[in-house]
This record gives sequence, C-alpha cells and structure tokens, in this order.
Amino acid sequence: MLHLCLYCNMRFRSRNLDSKYCSTRCYRLDFRKGEESVCVHCGSAFYRAPSRLQQYCSRVCHDAARHNPIYHICAYCDIQYPVTGKKKAQVSHFCSARCKYAAKIRPYIEKICDQCGKTYRTPQRFADVARFCSYSCFHLFRGETSLERTIRIALDALSINYQQEYPINAYCIDFFLPDIAVALECDGTFWHEIPGVGDKDRRRDAELKKQGITTIRIRDSELIKHDPASIVLNKLLPFFRQMHLLL
Repeated sequence: MLHLCLYCNMRFRSRNLDSKYCSTRCYRLDFRKGEESVCVHCGSAFYRAPSRLQQYCSRVCHDAARHNPIYHICAYCDIQYPVTGKKKAQVSHFCSARCKYAAKIRPYIEKICDQCGKTYRTPQRFADVARFCSYSCFHLFRGETSLERTIRIALDALSINYQQEYPINAYCIDFFLPDIAVALECDGTFWHEIPGVGDKDRRRDAELKKQGITTIRIRDSELIKHDPASIVLNKLLPFFRQMHLLL
C-alpha cells in the first residue's frame, strides 16, 4: 500500500496501514528539537542540537577557522588583534572587554603632537592640557609648556629670582630658586598619572634632597580655580621665612 512520508513528502510502500514515515531517519529528523544552523567558516547548513553551542559543521571547519584568523584593529588602543570562530561574521571594534568598557567611560578626541606632528588620541577630559603623543616626545620637546609659562609669569609678578631649565647632574629643573635652594617643578596631570612616573619623580626628589635642594611640585589642576601667583606664594613663603627673606 502507498503512503506519503510526513517529512520528505516521498511516496513509499508499507504493509502497515499506520505508517507515516518512509524510513527511521525521516522519523528521527521529524521529531528532533534542534534547529538548522549555518557554519561560520564554510557557510553550509547543518543541524544543531539544542543542548550544543555548535558553530561549525565539521571538525575540519573548526580547525581551519582556528588556524586562519582574521585581524582587526582595536578602536581604543589601536592594537591589531586576531578574530576567530563566530566573531568572524560579527562586527568587532575592541580587542577586549576592558577596551570596550574604557571607550565608553573615557571618550577620546584627536590632537596633533607639538613635537613630532603625529596625530594621536587623548581622553576628552585632557583635551586642554595634552600636547604630546608619547612620553618620549614630552622629554624631547624644547619649548615652554603652557603650565611653565603660567608659573614663569607668576614668578615675574612676585619678583622672585629664578633660573629656568636649570641643569643639575642628570636632571633639568623647570625653575631653580637659588636664594632658597628650591626646585620648582611643573607637573601636568595627564603625564604624571601614567604608572611609574610617580616613582621616578620620588627618586629624583630624593637625589636633589641629598644635594640640599628641596623640590616643590605644582599641578595644573591647582591653577584651575585659584590665582597662579597666590599658589606659588603660598608654597614658597615658608622657605623665604626660614631664610629670613620675607617678601
């Protein structure tokens, strides 16, 4: 007797009057609970069981995808990173979850380095103070920073004797005040938040202290809401009083 298979719609003969499938394979395929999926490597369709997170149609495609990654550039740190597996078919912008999170809370803008002329990205909150693309460019720069210019104008207004960019051994002091043996350093918030810079500053201060020179540091964040001359005066006044050189 002829019957019509409920899965493949093919006619088949069977002596059983209740036969609904032409084979055991069609019977199992019709009752499976999985879904059709597409291989992320070759694009062919395959059946995936609901309990499996299968991305490839075969082991061959799996090995080929793992050993032949594609490369993207991270939108946050500009580092090239490999993309394998299912992520190949997706739009990827960041090399890690850390970069993705940092990009959301720290929006970046593009600026031009004052030393090498290279375009670089800096956090938006440092847009007004950032001038260099790297720490090496900061050291190679021979010009006067905006913070140093502000401190120089304040020292001139207070009629304080100073020597700018004064060399001492292997160091170069921003402002050396010979009357009170004080090294006045101008620290930008952007560069001095870099890990390791604070340790270098402390070692430098200790070496100058051995030579009888006290280091005073002024951050650019201190000058935002206060007058630069008053900030400089408040920091130097105890040393002038100690040397009996009252202003």
